Amino acid sequence: KEVKFAIVFFPLVGTFISFAQVLLFYFAKKYSLPAFTLTGFLFALPLIVTGGIHADGFIDTSDALSAYCDTEKKLEILKDPHVGAFAIIRFFLLCILLLSFEYYIAFRQDIDLKTIAVWAMSFTLSRILSGISVELFPKAKKSGTVNTFASENFFAKTCLLIILFLEFMVLTVLMLFLNPVLALFILSFSLLSFAYYYFLCKKNFNGTSGDLCGWFLGLCELLNCKPYINGNVGSGSVQEMSEWIEYITFEGESPMSRLRQTNGRKEAWKLDIFGVGNESWGCGGNMKAEYYADVYRRY
Repeated sequence: KEVKFAIVFFPLVGTFISFAQVLLFYFAKKYSLPAFTLTGFLFALPLIVTGGIHADGFIDTSDALSAYCDTEKKLEILKDPHVGAFAIIRFFLLCILLLSFEYYIAFRQDIDLKTIAVWAMSFTLSRILSGISVELFPKAKKSGTVNTFASENFFAKTCLLIILFLEFMVLTVLMLFLNPVLALFILSFSLLSFAYYYFLCKKNFNGTSGDLCGWFLGLCELLNCKPYINGNVGSGSVQEMSEWIEYITFEGESPMSRLRQTNGRKEAWKLDIFGVGNESWGCGGNMKAEYYADVYRRY
């Protein structure tokens, strides 16, 4: 009866995708599904569930942003059913980047389900933020998809925003519980992309629209990709950790860089965060801070 209240259920679409991604990863690892095949399934699943509606918004918005014209003309381009060359290029680049990251996690045999779950929750997170933007951001047009879901009644808008913020808090707590470091990266990048989304909407379109929401979801899901790797202090060695760093980051010629190339990766990765141990308070022997500091110095 009141379609505007449906916006608080929008994140359930992301939750379904998240749950399906984790299940897919679990069964793929259990039955040794090839990494390339798993990558295809991980990439296709969100498109199948949503019918590609957000990809359509990303393409239309890319078309408008590439026009470098006034706001009215950009809004006309958003409604134009034709697709321009720049939109295809940007969407193709988005697909390549997503496929590259998904192949990386599909190829890795040591990533646990908790880490995968936190990454998959980005699909829920992006839809919560998108729902908040529908209620808070100014609207580019007086009609369209966003206006269908946005409430003009102050009390109704307040209730919807409270529910969406509660959803955000619950998801944040769950992500931090499963993997605090990865969760902080995902949350930080998501909030930064949310701020950029607001700036882009105001500057180029005087507000948001259905197509812009699709563009934001694509951006948000792409920026949630940042690896964190930690070395084994409890039962590992300095040599083992050194070889891991060499394998991942060394551009020159060495046994570990040759092994990386044999495994199919010629270029070294850029690694921003490398942890020396993990949960060292446990680590098989309840390390004290002073003991861990002595161990850490070896590395």
